[in-house]
Amino acid sequence: MAARGKPLDSLAVLPFSNPGSDPSIEYLGEGIAESLINSLSQFPKLRVIARTTAFRYKGQNVDPQKVGQDLGVRAVLTGSMVKRGDTLSAQADLIDVEHGSQLWGQRYNRTSSDIFSLQEELAREISEKLRLKLTGEEKQRLTRRYTKSEEAYEYYIRGRYHWNRRSSESLQTAIQCFGRAIDKDPGYALAYTGLADCYNLLPLFLPVSPKDTAPQAKAAAEKALAIDGSLAEAHTSLACYLHRTSRDWAGAGREFRRALQLNPGYATAHHWYANYLAALGRFDEALEEIRPALEADPLSIAIHTARGGILYTARRYDEAIAVLGKIIEMDPNFWATRSFNGAARVQKGQYAQGIEELRAALKLSPRDASIAGRLAHALAFAGRRDEALRVVDDLKERSKRDYVNPYGIALAYVGLGDKDQAFAWLDRACEEYSAWLFFAKVDPVLDPLRSDPRFQEVLRRQGLTP
Repeated sequence: MAARGKPLDSLAVLPFSNPGSDPSIEYLGEGIAESLINSLSQFPKLRVIARTTAFRYKGQNVDPQKVGQDLGVRAVLTGSMVKRGDTLSAQADLIDVEHGSQLWGQRYNRTSSDIFSLQEELAREISEKLRLKLTGEEKQRLTRRYTKSEEAYEYYIRGRYHWNRRSSESLQTAIQCFGRAIDKDPGYALAYTGLADCYNLLPLFLPVSPKDTAPQAKAAAEKALAIDGSLAEAHTSLACYLHRTSRDWAGAGREFRRALQLNPGYATAHHWYANYLAALGRFDEALEEIRPALEADPLSIAIHTARGGILYTARRYDEAIAVLGKIIEMDPNFWATRSFNGAARVQKGQYAQGIEELRAALKLSPRDASIAGRLAHALAFAGRRDEALRVVDDLKERSKRDYVNPYGIALAYVGLGDKDQAFAWLDRACEEYSAWLFFAKVDPVLDPLRSDPRFQEVLRRQGLTP
């Protein structure tokens, strides 16, 4: 056991298992774990492993002590949940990682409509067993209810369940779930935040213009804040919209800092703020900011990839390739990792390896015009001009019947050495708030354009220069 009275300062909450394999409560076990993570991560003195990392252990027969040692935490919470009729039976166990002993264990039997009290009791018990010394205000925040509607809450956790899967289909399903949560409780701020997050990410996964999704993202984030200005998630959602779409960089910075003040353990805020700093060319600050994101979420492929992307934009190509290569060994199926790795190799003059990586990225995300544009850029630099032109022609043909990110076509023309066409497509990208254009100040692919006066106009339109 830990020394009497000494707080345990780090925790991993694993997803509650579903021993009965009941599909109707699959999302519920994840939802309870995620709610506990969100509640407990608000406290600066407690490091809580983020959802992305904790949930990598879902469905595995794990040794909690080994998990805790791997993640570098002092305690691990495990749980299981079974539904029989209208009764939920939940078991929760808190394990001391250092000694492998049980700090606390409890079985709960609740009706389905009593899920809120179950979460509140779990949060209270965990904070007590971790020996956290909370103020009165912190205790209230720990057990706070964001909705009184069981149905709204159920739709919300279903929405987060799908949002976290990060695919075009799952994001669209998440939008429907968050919408239904709002229908059940129009004052449910977290549901509006979920909706904003979906619309912020949608252009990265579907051939849709950010210009079309931006109004929904803005409206949902602002509605969430109007209901509850203390939500770190809502400030983060608004910050994402402000710099990626409206190009209000100063406003976005304020929102990110406010989010982290409200919830210092919120990995997504650290992650997106690091990307923001990198886009401004503040690379040392960006690398410093990505560190707490990785501490909170050490197995997140997206956050590790962000670190590699920051190194790439900082022109630290060897370091970027080393970081991204390790991530690909962990998981070769994330398109952004392969794309950044390919781009870094092209900048190093490793054209064959770069082209191979970009083709792999495009196979994983075939409708992403920015990847296709980087591939065309690489082919052109490798002297394979005819192949590059075929990629451009294909993108233009697709644009007649579907949305194609003009930023990708601009990148292709940079590789082909056609500055006039590159600027024509960058102009269109500015009009449409194109995805990835917010990196214009630092993207190495655009370096051949920087001495041209027209490039300063591109930066001005992005709010990146006076």
